[in-house]
Amino acid sequence: MKRLILFLTLLSLSSCDIMKKSQKTKNDIATVEESEVKTVRIGDTVYFKVPKATYKDTTIYTFNRQGTTLKTVYDNSGQVTDIECQTSAIELYEKMRKSIQDNTVVKEKEKTEEVNFDWLIYIVIGLVVVVMFALLLGFFYIRKNTAIVNQIADKL
Repeated sequence: MKRLILFLTLLSLSSCDIMKKSQKTKNDIATVEESEVKTVRIGDTVYFKVPKATYKDTTIYTFNRQGTTLKTVYDNSGQVTDIECQTSAIELYEKMRKSIQDNTVVKEKEKTEEVNFDWLIYIVIGLVVVVMFALLLGFFYIRKNTAIVNQIADKL
């Protein structure tokens, strides 16, 4: 009986809380990358001679839309002495920028689950009341029967 009372006392003082912890981490990483590319090509110069011409002691410059220059030189007799062709220079400049972003999301969640023992307390209280009532009835019964037994004993 002492063990049962000790067990019920310890049970009423103990707690059955459950603690849950959860942590979620979501990583989205982005980086920045920059690059530059520069390509330059200087135009070429081309020379060649033409045998016939109708101009005398003249230089004619011819330009196109891309920037190429053609220089034709005639001498005093009207002959082409030389032709110079200078092509346009090519310059290519390319700049790129790539960016990466780091979006880190951390979720922490802590939850405590408590076990409700109110119903157990009510059951114990109810059992105590029932036992007390039974003991009270037993006491009255014994008291009543003791008086009858005493009367019978007195008569004998």
